[in-house]
Parts: sequence; structure tokens; C-alpha cells
Amino acid sequence: MGAYPFDQEYYLQFLPTIVLIADVPNDQGKEVEINWTRSILDNPDSGIVSQYSIWRLQNNTKEQWELVGNTPALNTEEYSVIAPTLSDSCANGNHYFSFLIKAETIDPDDYYISYPDSGYSVDNIAPAIPSGFTGYYKSSSIELYWNPSEDNDFKHFALYRATDSTMFPTEPIIWLNDSSYTDPLMESDTLYYWLTAFDINDNESMATAPLLIPVLKELTFDLKVYLEGPFSGSSMMPDLNYSNLLPPNQPYNNPPWNYLGEESVSSFTNDSIVDWVLIELRDADSVHHATSETVLARQAGFLLIDGTILSYNQLTLPRIIAKVKSSLFIAIHHRNHIGVLSNYPLQESNDIYDYIFSISPDQVYGGEYAVKFLGDGKWGMIASDANADGQITNTDKNDYWILEYDAKGYRISDFNMDGLIKMEDLENYWLPNIGKGIKFPN
Repeated sequence: MGAYPFDQEYYLQFLPTIVLIADVPNDQGKEVEINWTRSILDNPDSGIVSQYSIWRLQNNTKEQWELVGNTPALNTEEYSVIAPTLSDSCANGNHYFSFLIKAETIDPDDYYISYPDSGYSVDNIAPAIPSGFTGYYKSSSIELYWNPSEDNDFKHFALYRATDSTMFPTEPIIWLNDSSYTDPLMESDTLYYWLTAFDINDNESMATAPLLIPVLKELTFDLKVYLEGPFSGSSMMPDLNYSNLLPPNQPYNNPPWNYLGEESVSSFTNDSIVDWVLIELRDADSVHHATSETVLARQAGFLLIDGTILSYNQLTLPRIIAKVKSSLFIAIHHRNHIGVLSNYPLQESNDIYDYIFSISPDQVYGGEYAVKFLGDGKWGMIASDANADGQITNTDKNDYWILEYDAKGYRISDFNMDGLIKMEDLENYWLPNIGKGIKFPN
């Protein structure tokens, strides 16, 4: 035996040579492109190499290679295949995988293996922008909703929040797998939200358009107003209540009010209730601009014998959720009395807005044309406006009182609100008031 010289250059020409392992661009990752030059035995004259097989190192700590593909020998100078990886590189680092190419012949024991090389794949495609992103203010929190992600490699959503739509936050407030979130933090009167989606490789989608959520407040109202019809002496008579004629549901769901609120009671537990009224908030810089277009919110409540208005729960002052930008004016509507609008903006004290309509005609938009002196230093809403158009005219008599004359119950033509439509309603209320009234600002 003896030593023989080894001609490495001669040997290398029999081996395929990997020249490139690169990420496949614009894909969802877990694939690389492998390029290699052929073995010298891959030629039309010899035809010794019949195919190439592609092998991946299954575990970087063990010499265990796994077959991931093959391609026939085509006598070309270079070959290229797309081979799978087990994971992608991401923000945490590059995940390299080693590959080698095996030039095979028809004899299973006769083959030529390239030197291994390595590369990594990248997920180049971020998830789609989240859809259906919406939300609203609810009591003391903000409710946000959106559609689930349809991306197969979805990981989680990222929710961002700011007080300025031009200042996109650097960090999200929370990461979520669900498609809803309740945000309890109220740090501004106006909040903006954005939503993005992340995939398993931490690709982040483009953000949604900023979602504006005005942070509303629950406003409490301490109001006082009188109705001419049931007024007697120094207060109002609750005859409809005593006679069990008051409806359990608010009565303003028809024209001209068209209020769709669901205020209702199962029973009347407060003996001082006179009737339902409709409260309306208007936001304007002056009473002359407090038109119907400035209405913020409406709520039905109960009027008591002393002129106080309670919430439909019959226990507390009305609370209405709203956001006031300018000044707050309030209107009170009744089903057969001329409505009143506060002549001055309401002022807040200790978180309560209070306004007394009854102390002076100057408190009411339109003054003495809009309210009536009731005696005892009190002014009240004018009775006999049966069609609720803000004017006392022949229509209130001809189209309502005449048709309902001598009827009983909860009726529009019951101007004194005693449950009976009699001549007294016409002579004591409609006749003295004909021609009175005022329209709210247009």
C-alpha cells in the first residue's frame, strides 16, 4: 500500500455546485430559491446523471438530512428550484437552513453531493388592512368592533389610540386576537383609534383610517316648567294619573315629534306625575341659531305637580348622554301645549344643568308670546295646541276638539287634562288662547 495524490480540482467537477440560496420575493415565506451549476457528468454524451435531489438539514445540531425535492437532469448549465424552509426570518433574527444538492445516477450507489450552503426565507407580505372597524361611546367606555382577519398566517391585531388624528402612536395600547375591545380610558373629549394586523412573522399591515370617537358625557338636568291646562292654585293636578289614564309608553313616537325612544314603565309608582313630556337638547352659539338641525339628543320623562321633570324611572333627574360644543339650550315639548325653548344657555353647576322656565317670560324664547301667566308668580306652557304646530288656531278646535267632544281618556283635546273632553276645554283654554304661539328658530 502507498499514498496516492488526490486531485481535488478534478474531483470537484463531478459535483454540482450551489451558487445561490435566496429568499423568494413577494411571497408569504417558507420558501427559498436554490441555484446550482451542473455536474460534468450531466451532459448529452454521457448521460450518467439522471436527476438532482435537494436535501435540507432537518436539525442544525444533528447530521440528519431530509429530502425536500428533485428535478430531472436536463443537460443545462444551471438549475433552479424553489425549496421549502421550516420557518421564516423575522424581527427576532434570521433563521438559516442548510441545503445540499445530490447528483444521482441510475446506480443508487453512484452519486455526487455538493458542498452544503445555507440561506433563509422571508415572509414579504403583510396581512390585509383590518375591515369593518367601528365604535361608539357607551356610558363610561368606548366599544370598538371589527371583522376577523382572513389571513392564514394571522397572529394578532394591534390597537392604537391618540388625541390627535395626525399623530400616529409609536406603540399600540393593546394586542388582541378578538374582534372587539372595550376601552375604559377617557383621557380626552375626542379620541382617535387605528387598527393594524400582524402575521406570525411580525409583518404589520397598513393601519385603518383614523376612527373618531367623541367622548360623550352623561348630563344631568334639573328643570322646572308648568302646563297651563292642569295648573290650579300653585301647582298642577295629576288627574290623569289618579284616573289611571296615563299610557305606560312615551306618547311622542308620532308626528310631529317622531321620537323613537323606548321609555316605558310597568306601573306608575309616583303619585305626583302629571304627564309625559319630551326633553330636547340643542347645541348652538345663540338661541336664534338653536334650530332643529342643532338637536343633540331627546328623552321622554315625567312632569310632576311642582313643575319638576323626572326621568322615566320616576326616581331621578333626567340624565342624557351628549357632547356640547357651543352652548346648550333646552326645549320641552308636550302633546297639547305649545313647546318652550330656553331663551338662555343652560349653566352647569356641580355636574347638573338647571333651568327654570316658570319664573319669568324672559326665560322662554318668544317671551309673553310663548308662555302664559298662571298666577302666583308662575308662567306656564300655553294649552290647546292639539296639533302641536306651535300655534293656537281653528284647526285645534275643528280637527281635534270637535271630533273628540264628550269622549273620555288620554286625548289630545283634553286641554285641562282631567280625562274628559268638555265645553270647558274649549271655552277656558282654546278660546282665550286663540292666535297665540311662536315658532322655534328655523
